[in-house]
Amino acid sequence: SNIGYSIEYMNDNEMGDSETHRNNFYALIKEHVNYHKDYEQPFSAIMAGGDAALRFCMDHKQELFPNVPIVFYGVSDIDYAKECVSDPNVCGNIEKIYLRETIDLARALRPNADEIIMIHDLTDEDRADWRMLQNLAPEYPKYKISDINTGQMTTEAFCETIENLNKNAIVLCSHAQKDSAHHTFSTVKRFNMIAEHCNVPVFTCYMEAIGNGATAGDVVYARDCSMEAAETVVQVLTGAK
Repeated sequence: SNIGYSIEYMNDNEMGDSETHRNNFYALIKEHVNYHKDYEQPFSAIMAGGDAALRFCMDHKQELFPNVPIVFYGVSDIDYAKECVSDPNVCGNIEKIYLRETIDLARALRPNADEIIMIHDLTDEDRADWRMLQNLAPEYPKYKISDINTGQMTTEAFCETIENLNKNAIVLCSHAQKDSAHHTFSTVKRFNMIAEHCNVPVFTCYMEAIGNGATAGDVVYARDCSMEAAETVVQVLTGAK
């Protein structure tokens, strides 16, 4: 298809989710939208990758993207996604998180486990993973369910905590890239840190962690999610959807 595109990265994982960063990103997108409207061609569709991007698009939809189709992908918050698709100009795909499958793999490998601990931070994606585990908890009545929120502790305190975990625990890790001092770590660096300090094996649903200290079964492939969303955009623009 002869469709041009432009990409803007929110960079929440690197820049943080401060009001200053959000305001700067809003100003950037507003300038970009106005430039295309005045000097090129207005955007025909918007793709939103991830929870933060979808929330941004919905928060500013009336001002920046009125009557423009929005197609989302890689979104973890199912309830919010359902709320968004009540708008006829919004559609997309929920990110399939293989949490149940990962837990069952961990149970098979650690049959004496009596606790499931999730490591996460305060980002939308990680909080969605933690809610998913809480919703799955009734399926695992013999296990204590707990969490470690890296967004509420220093990196030093986090490392000390995971050095002294219950040796019979199943440890699940989401992204957990942020700490309480607003430091942000790459996925690879964070998982290497966890592998160095954690006293029990770590399991994950995310492919970036494979080979960097975590065990995984079925994982999320971001490339496949984005390709599916791009195909949906083409269908929308050509009237096939």
